[in-house]
Amino acid sequence: QVLAVEGPQIRNWSFADEQRRSLRVVLREEVSGRYDLKLGFEGPVEVPGALDVPVFGIEGAAREQGNLRVHSAEGVGLRPVRTENVFQVDLNSLPKAIRGGQRAVGFRFPSLPYSLGMKTERIKPLVTLTTRARLEVERRTIKLDTQLQFQIERAGIFSLRIEIPRDLVLTDGREGGPIDNSREVMMGDRRILVLDLKRRALGKLDLRIRGMAPLDLAAGKLQVPLLKVLDVDREEGTLGVFMDPGIKAVATATGVVPLEPKKYRAEDRFASSLPLQFAWRWRGADAKVDFEVEARKPKVTCETRYHLQAEEGRVRIRADLAYNVQYTGVEEFKFRVPKSIVDKIKIDGRNIREKSHTDDPVEEGKDPTATWTVTLQSPSLGEVVLQAEYDDVFPEPLKTNEMRPVA
Repeated sequence: QVLAVEGPQIRNWSFADEQRRSLRVVLREEVSGRYDLKLGFEGPVEVPGALDVPVFGIEGAAREQGNLRVHSAEGVGLRPVRTENVFQVDLNSLPKAIRGGQRAVGFRFPSLPYSLGMKTERIKPLVTLTTRARLEVERRTIKLDTQLQFQIERAGIFSLRIEIPRDLVLTDGREGGPIDNSREVMMGDRRILVLDLKRRALGKLDLRIRGMAPLDLAAGKLQVPLLKVLDVDREEGTLGVFMDPGIKAVATATGVVPLEPKKYRAEDRFASSLPLQFAWRWRGADAKVDFEVEARKPKVTCETRYHLQAEEGRVRIRADLAYNVQYTGVEEFKFRVPKSIVDKIKIDGRNIREKSHTDDPVEEGKDPTATWTVTLQSPSLGEVVLQAEYDDVFPEPLKTNEMRPVA
């Protein structure tokens, strides 16, 4: 099929025979010297299959030679299988109008006739994947944030297939951006997420997929729910695990190598309220990380700071109990005082829900004591400050240089 006949002074054109093998171009006037005629044709081709490159000749030409560039569409490969009176040349040696280009082959023929046969074949896309995975491990939930950076070469792709761990609930990444629609299918016992793209993807393609899953610390096991992209030729990635300090974890990792947290943060500045506990790097598709997990027991330390204010007839005593709670939150704090002053003590602090005291068992030879219990509104981590204050009133005024005990 003729697509175009272009050139100066063209009056009309038509086929000169019933077989439509000869094309007659009529000019408005005679020409001499150089004349440029541009013809465009279209015909079917099978991929994969054989392609006989059509040969065009000018009737009445005394001598005819030329150059030829055979260019294939994206995803179609070309390979010469028959060359008669035609020679393959470097693309850069062709005339400027047909020079260069990707997926092209250049030829030169010294005269007519010539014959050129090509074999067409489908080219498989070359897909390189860089994964940036971040896992936040809280006491009851894990959250996975995965950035997938694709580099697609040779041929474009129209969809992606990603294996998703069964327990992972996707919260983001199934729609928007380059994604036209998504669906889940089962391949045996494997859960596959299929993402159809809005248009053919070639070159760089970025996706972000997020999900979450429940964590049962009592079960003692955690398998990191890494995503697995199918039909990828080359893959590398990093994994950072941000974990609640109240969780004790021992890792078993295969197909990965440890990565210093400092280097991980330099490559991936993921913001998290949890500390970075583990980091790995991998190449290939066999990365796997499992943890044995358990809840840490809280670690509580206390620094007591006393403030004494002496006045006539009494001493005002205030004790600041500065607790430091690590690993797991604590909501109940206790401290012991002499029983003789237990009812005089006033206790203050933030988020206190309840205060009470009980008498301790009496030990022979020791002064009686009592225990104050302070319960907060909710378990607290970090610094917790309680203030205990009372007045020690003297029945008689102090004399000069007199020493009296203070409880």
